[in-house]
Amino acid sequence: MKPSCIQVGIVGIGGYGRHLLEGLLDERQSTKLEIVSAVVVDPDRDREHLAFLKAHCPSARIYRTCDALFKSAPSLDLLVLPVGIPAHKHLTLSGLKMGWNVLLEKPLAGSVTEGRAICEADERSPHFVALGYQDMYGSAVLEMKQAMLAGKIGRIRRISALAIWGRAKSYYDRNAWAGRLTLDGAPVFDSPFHNGLAHFLNMALVLAGDEQGNPATPLRADAALFRAHDIESCDTSTIRWQTDSGTQVDIYFSHLTSKTVGPEVLIEGSEGSILWKGEEFWELRSGDGKAVRLPLQTTPELRKAMLRRVLEKAGGAKAAVFTPRQSLAQVQAVELAHAATEIQTLSGEELAGEADEWIEIPHLEEMLRAARTDNRLLVGDSSKELR
Repeated sequence: MKPSCIQVGIVGIGGYGRHLLEGLLDERQSTKLEIVSAVVVDPDRDREHLAFLKAHCPSARIYRTCDALFKSAPSLDLLVLPVGIPAHKHLTLSGLKMGWNVLLEKPLAGSVTEGRAICEADERSPHFVALGYQDMYGSAVLEMKQAMLAGKIGRIRRISALAIWGRAKSYYDRNAWAGRLTLDGAPVFDSPFHNGLAHFLNMALVLAGDEQGNPATPLRADAALFRAHDIESCDTSTIRWQTDSGTQVDIYFSHLTSKTVGPEVLIEGSEGSILWKGEEFWELRSGDGKAVRLPLQTTPELRKAMLRRVLEKAGGAKAAVFTPRQSLAQVQAVELAHAATEIQTLSGEELAGEADEWIEIPHLEEMLRAARTDNRLLVGDSSKELR
């Protein structure tokens, strides 16, 4: 039975949770929904966000813990989970057990084992889990895939993603799991390709996959992983995966430096290429050099498309969402990469800002671009470029 008004709960209203909260409120213009429950663990820290929630949703019940939310057992049609990686499995499975649909922030889980548990629970349940890979709800990925399937650039040889999203040292101090491989014995594998830039690894795998939108499964990896921050995991990575579709998938990612570059995804075919540049355009260039360029949706537009699709499905419509099973390949890729090599420690120049400290690696962008152009990783002698 379709709900007359979609009842929504959200766990966490700060950080990315604030963006989702605002997006949900915007959707009230076209969708009958009400935010009836919110978990706010630290009201003092989130004072501003809490005031915003109360101003726009005065009847929403506030909980200090997720256990209190589950014990109260409100009637929800959708539980929104912009939470840390270590909480993904427990909160998703608990939400399904309560009879709620779930919108889970990427990545799927900290490990393949946990990811499979979510997949199995989702597939057993009459309710659904949708993953927050917002690019999967926009038009560009589908348009690029259709061009590839139509043979516009010939046989697909390689898909590579490149991005530098600089993060200050404080980024790794914001919670207990940031920059960690494990937390309390449970896998986390926090890294650029398993958190901030996971969207673009996932996109590359989907583009390398089948015509139904299922990603290619990574089979083996060659990896060069580096850290300059004082963390357990890596902050810079160049990785190559061989996949079951026969397409090579590479990434060139970093959280070093104080700059932002990309993201970019390059699809190389035997008769042309497709370049996707986040927030800007995607361009199809055929073998004769002719190019067709189309604009991309912005991040807020993609988030809006994602929320609308998920709310439609929570309201009983037959709407397609990005599923846990589709999201598993990205987690498999992460485990293969970490199993392939050890993390190397780098030394960089520290540039002190007014509030935060940054670690600068001179010419990092040029080095990553050169490695991608040469179809190589930053390993062996080439890793000296980063030192």
